Amino acid sequence: RDIATLVQACTQSPSSSSARAALLHLHSMCRTTPQAAQMLTQAGCVSAAHQVLAATDSSEALGLLWSMSACEGTLPHFTSEALWDVVRVGRSSRDSWRKTASLSTLHNLLCYEGHDGVLSAGSLEFAIDVLNSQEEHENTVLCAAAKLLDQCCFDARSKHTAVQRIPIAAITHLLERTLGSDQTATDPAAASVVEDCLSLLWNASDDVFFTDGTAWARLTERMCSQPLLSVLAKCVGTGQQNIQQAAAATLHNFACNRVLRGRLKRSEVIASMPQLLDEEGEGAICCILALVELYGNEEEGVGASAVTERACVCSALVEELRRRAQAPPASDQDGSSARMQELVGTRKLLSSIECLASSDRHKTLLVKHGSIPVLLTVLKERRADVRGTCHALNTLSHLLMLEESRIRVPASDVTDVVRGYATDLD
Repeated sequence: RDIATLVQACTQSPSSSSARAALLHLHSMCRTTPQAAQMLTQAGCVSAAHQVLAATDSSEALGLLWSMSACEGTLPHFTSEALWDVVRVGRSSRDSWRKTASLSTLHNLLCYEGHDGVLSAGSLEFAIDVLNSQEEHENTVLCAAAKLLDQCCFDARSKHTAVQRIPIAAITHLLERTLGSDQTATDPAAASVVEDCLSLLWNASDDVFFTDGTAWARLTERMCSQPLLSVLAKCVGTGQQNIQQAAAATLHNFACNRVLRGRLKRSEVIASMPQLLDEEGEGAICCILALVELYGNEEEGVGASAVTERACVCSALVEELRRRAQAPPASDQDGSSARMQELVGTRKLLSSIECLASSDRHKTLLVKHGSIPVLLTVLKERRADVRGTCHALNTLSHLLMLEESRIRVPASDVTDVVRGYATDLD
């Protein structure tokens, strides 16, 4: 059947059974190829589906909008009225599928920079209310709400509003309840709840997009409660690497706030982290970052020994930085979120390496593991943001004080890179 005929069936009689049947045909076509989805968009399918949704709250209309929202180029066709109806149907329905579809549609549009329209439609309040009333909802709904709030953290237009309203106590309770059920290893839906909530905590606690350091400090102090630290300790000990990584990364963000370091050092969660240092993977790297932030400048003490007496600490950080420097940089096609994550991850590594380089006992190890050539590559290829670049230059100034480093690395290699930055400043 012709696309125009199907669209016409929806717009002429949106409450009819023929309109719902037409939506099913359009949906099946939308799922074939991205090109088909774009063709349907140009033919007015988003508007047609919205008219049926507004008239009937039908799952067929919401399902098509969900699929269309995941396709590039459809965002301009989602009017403010359409977004309001997506939120309205999700809020009013007692059907978990409709709530999940509504939240997921809004999340998809956020991924395509639809922040102004999506937030104006009340999506943020919708997601927060879902998490606050978690007992009423299935795991798929909770995951969709967490994902929407998480995506808000990747844009300056939405992060500040979102993080100030994230229900930390409700998320802590949800994590505690889900982890206590012992289902994360066997139930994918339960594991997704933990992963999505931890990802939200990780990205919310990061200082990206905070121009006011005081506001970020207040946020992390509000988030870093004893109940949440207890839950994060369980996450670090799960043995599931993706969960360990997100929990440790959140703790690293907390550790970057000097006010919280005493609280963290006294908590049970930090005591469980050194055992992960000898493991491979992102979870171990995030544990190293957190422990270096807490103890990297200390010369004595139990915590300092956990960091300074492990040969793996320097080698792991340098090797991770080398991996990032050798990987292709995120492109415009990957999206601004991917680029931001890459720059932030590199900056945090550089911060920890600088922390270690300021200690005499680590300078030699860092040089031995080849940190200087890697730092020069990062600087030469502009793989760090402004703050990361400052960390890299400060680290070089520490390491080049050693005679061994001046023997290993020709002075011309260093001066060429530094001159490049001086030229940029001019």
